[in-house]
Amino acid sequence: FYSPAYPYIDLGNGPGYSILIMPLAALNVPLIFIKLMNALFYYFSIIFLFKALLQIVSYKFSIVFSLIWAFYPNVYEQLFNISPEVLASSLIPLLIFALLKGFKSGDIKSARKYLFLAGFTLGYLILTKPIFGYVLIFLTVPAVILWVFNIKSINYKRSLLTLLIAFI
Repeated sequence: FYSPAYPYIDLGNGPGYSILIMPLAALNVPLIFIKLMNALFYYFSIIFLFKALLQIVSYKFSIVFSLIWAFYPNVYEQLFNISPEVLASSLIPLLIFALLKGFKSGDIKSARKYLFLAGFTLGYLILTKPIFGYVLIFLTVPAVILWVFNIKSINYKRSLLTLLIAFI
């Protein structure tokens, strides 16, 4: 089931995590492998946070803050559950990494690749946790207004591209 029956309806989680584990459930993969995917997601979130931080702070600070994220105790509570919390918290560092690479890149082709990745990541984050849909709407309105007043700005075009991909 997607959500418990009335009166316990909970739509705080979207279908993003379910889409990801659906093929594993269809193949009757043991639940331990689905739980181990959470550890893999969390590992990659640490890596992407480190790579994102390297773009804006020194190596030392990148290590320190990545270690703080690596030992964040609230994630370890959810690590052994089959729930979308770890996936959602792993998509955020990937989103930050892709946005930083997309906005800092001078090469248009490289920037476009990372902005598409950022848009896809934000869209999938919204599928996983629908509350981020409000964030998308909240970001789109000012981005459109700013782009209209400064239509030649490359950064406003990049932000609109990312947000439109997330909408799609």
